[in-house]
Amino acid sequence: LYACLYNGVRADDQFSIRGLTAALTKAGVQVASIRQAAALARTNELRAQAVFRAFANDLGNFLRPYAEDFNADVILLQGGIARSFDLLEPGVAAALPIPVVAGELGQEAALFGAAAPFLS
Repeated sequence: LYACLYNGVRADDQFSIRGLTAALTKAGVQVASIRQAAALARTNELRAQAVFRAFANDLGNFLRPYAEDFNADVILLQGGIARSFDLLEPGVAAALPIPVVAGELGQEAALFGAAAPFLS
């Protein structure tokens, strides 16, 4: 779904570390990493919390039609954003009729997915 559009923006540009970083910068949250932004949000920094909340809501709304069309049983969040699952899960889950879980592979997930056809 990385090339699909959401509000005129390619999903991979919006729903990635890159997109979350851009949203934080636009909101005036100056941090060196998503990890730092998540730590701020967890300590009640309101701008950081608002960015994570909006990101999660948009992600859930983006995924909903695909999850319904695919008749998915669960949504698995992977990659770097999965490290902030506690901040994202409520908003994503609110937009979806199915459970949302975090993957354990982190950023390596994309490599495993890309290599999967060659590993069997």
